[in-house]
Amino acid sequence: MMTSRAEYLDDSLAGVVFAVISSVLAAAFVMVALRVYARAILISKFGIDDWASVISLVFIVICGSVVAWNTRNGLGRHLIFLTPEQIEAYMKCFFISIVFYNVSLGAIKATLLLQYYRVFPLPTIRKVILVVGVIVGMWCVSQVLFIIFSCTPVSAFWTRQGTCIPNLPGWHINAAGNIITDVVILILPLPVINSLTLGMRQKIILFGIFCIGFFTCAISFVRIRFLRLSPDFTLTNVEAACWSVGELCAGLTCACLPTIRPRDDAAYNTPEFRNNMVTSLYQSLLAFESLITGPAAVAISRCKRMIGRLLRAKPGAGHLNAQAVQDVLSELPQHVTIALDICAQNAAVLNTKTPQGLVVEPFELLAPNATVMSCPGSLIRQFPASATILPGHVAADTNFFAAFTDLLAQFDVHALDDYAAKAKKGGDEHVEERDTTSPVLVTDML
Repeated sequence: MMTSRAEYLDDSLAGVVFAVISSVLAAAFVMVALRVYARAILISKFGIDDWASVISLVFIVICGSVVAWNTRNGLGRHLIFLTPEQIEAYMKCFFISIVFYNVSLGAIKATLLLQYYRVFPLPTIRKVILVVGVIVGMWCVSQVLFIIFSCTPVSAFWTRQGTCIPNLPGWHINAAGNIITDVVILILPLPVINSLTLGMRQKIILFGIFCIGFFTCAISFVRIRFLRLSPDFTLTNVEAACWSVGELCAGLTCACLPTIRPRDDAAYNTPEFRNNMVTSLYQSLLAFESLITGPAAVAISRCKRMIGRLLRAKPGAGHLNAQAVQDVLSELPQHVTIALDICAQNAAVLNTKTPQGLVVEPFELLAPNATVMSCPGSLIRQFPASATILPGHVAADTNFFAAFTDLLAQFDVHALDDYAAKAKKGGDEHVEERDTTSPVLVTDML
């Protein structure tokens, strides 16, 4: 049975194009918006790599919009039902979309490389990143120029009045080159991550975040399958167009994923969240205390009493002020240790009450910062430091105890507005991007 011409004319994939393009563009927009929120608002460190992600999104939106607009010129319909004017308009939009596809790829690769340059401060690694950046940049520029000048004159791409380089070999070379540069960029940080002094779980998480980018390479491989010439190219090009825009959005998403982590950290680091967590723990200990006997019950009872004192001493803001620190240390039982977190210094102070007095032991939570501490011209005190025993009569002195707890309270992360100074590496003008209080506070404390 033959299909009528009217039914054949209605065979259009324009709806598929709109659905795919709008979905992947929305996902890319959300990821960039989260990145901007995390970097610009939560941690106030919006860098050049973040600007590059925004610029990449603009290029991708232009590319996707041109592809979607091209449905008005016949994308998704059979070629035999299009007029010569529609075909020429289609080829113009096709030309523009290919140019912005390659520009978008270059912007995404630049975003990743600039991100690596910011994250990895080692001079050797940065030199490698610069070399890779130059090579990738030259490749991307060459591909944009190749597309623009593949026909002589340029207008011959859509008018077919001139000479053009065969499309299919150029498309395959372009796809292969992009996959190779993608793989090089994606494996670039892996040796650095492997050399970090991190736990296996942290390394696996970091490897996982960076290796998600290989999903983009998989899309690139799938896209090659649809790069083919067809007499009915306005219909068969739908798959290649959708996969191309999807590849761009996936690449930008992978570039933004590692930067969204601060959003979660900031959300979980609020006083309200910490207070709720401590309260939940206290209630859980109350429930377990009635179910467990033996040595475990004694340990749970001690934990419950300590957390109960913390909850009673903690003000409504959710963290300890000077008076609250005094209350906690005053009520600290013998041979019980409590850690006071120095948020700004990535460190903590362990306090243990013994018959001889109050034992104070500061230590660094992040090992890499010990290197910063040992640099000439910065803090020279290494962590962990030797414990200091404050004799009983000294710790019991009201004036001393008030001054001591007031000093501890000054380390609170919310009191850092007046201490904007940054620790510097010896012999280097680079300012460490790590929250730090005034060195005077640290040396006074130690």
